[in-house]
Amino acid sequence: MEKKLILLYGNELPPYKHIEKIVGKYWRYYERDRNKGNYEEDQYYDVWVSFQFTDAVPKEGTYTTLSVPIKKELLPKFLSIFEALKGYVCLCEIHHSHPTTEISGITYEGYCYICSDGK
Repeated sequence: MEKKLILLYGNELPPYKHIEKIVGKYWRYYERDRNKGNYEEDQYYDVWVSFQFTDAVPKEGTYTTLSVPIKKELLPKFLSIFEALKGYVCLCEIHHSHPTTEISGITYEGYCYICSDGK
């Protein structure tokens, strides 16, 4: 399966339990297709849902990257669900880099993602 990443970012993000519920729904679609024998791996993306808070204040709770197989034809709908929530959304390639810089003796690390064209 080709990998994609949905990056949710901003000062405020939806509650993690809400995101887990959405991902769980799409897992059930995937399991249903596999159980019916209606499954071809090349018709799915392995979509990772990742979170980045953009303010300096750490948030309470744990946000870990989630992964879910999404049928290619359902990706726009899946993405639109996240676009309707708090924060910003970007569909990205799975690869990213971590540029670093040093200011006044302190090293800072950033994240650099490659946006996808939605395919």
